[in-house]
Amino acid sequence: MASNGRVPSYEGDAFSCPYCNVYATQRWTDVEWPKWWNVKPRFYHGWKWSCCSHCDTLALWGHHQLLVWPNRTLPGPCANEDMPPEILATYEEARQVLAISPRAAAGLLRLALQNLIDTLEPGAGSVNDKIGRLVQRGLEPSAAKAMDILRVVGNNAVHPGRLDVDGDAELVPALFEILNLVVHHVLTRPRQVEALFETLPAGAREAIERRDEPKALPPGRSSRKGARSSSNRKSVAYRDQSDRAESAVDC
Repeated sequence: MASNGRVPSYEGDAFSCPYCNVYATQRWTDVEWPKWWNVKPRFYHGWKWSCCSHCDTLALWGHHQLLVWPNRTLPGPCANEDMPPEILATYEEARQVLAISPRAAAGLLRLALQNLIDTLEPGAGSVNDKIGRLVQRGLEPSAAKAMDILRVVGNNAVHPGRLDVDGDAELVPALFEILNLVVHHVLTRPRQVEALFETLPAGAREAIERRDEPKALPPGRSSRKGARSSSNRKSVAYRDQSDRAESAVDC
């Protein structure tokens, strides 16, 4: 039943440790008891220890192939594997408090989004403004909408009277999926495309790079400004509508 997923699994080669939450390889041994020097140890069929290679801590698994100790299964989906470490820490904190306070989890996810956007668009400006600048740089409308969902819900969740996140059992858990979707759009897909591009022959890559180098315009001609692809026009139109709708809450 070996698995390479992030969720802890029986005899999994690697997963997110239930102690330190770090994705790490695991060492497995059978459970022997007792281990006194003058008593022959007894093997318990199916019971195993897993040991995290990062924190060197043991976890106990039962014969039913389920984690027995520690019992720290967190709600919410596991993070996208491309999520940066500093954002992952906030994401996991949100998972830890979700069952206790959905409102706190929503606020933490909004903070994780802000930190992610700050890495994509450094400098001054509100999260709303920075999403707008990312749209003008070519961010897909669906990714921008996902960011806005998380931004607005996260903002309203921590302000009294704006949004009852406690009354909607599915709202905040969906925000975890939203943040994973954003990471997929802005980090995972570019990484996957770049990895595939690197598999092309070197000559083909060099020819593509030469094709895309900025070229000097012939004398007497100027560049045409304002030409956008249809997708960019849709992105800007969506952003304009969003800004008008959010004029009362600019954050």
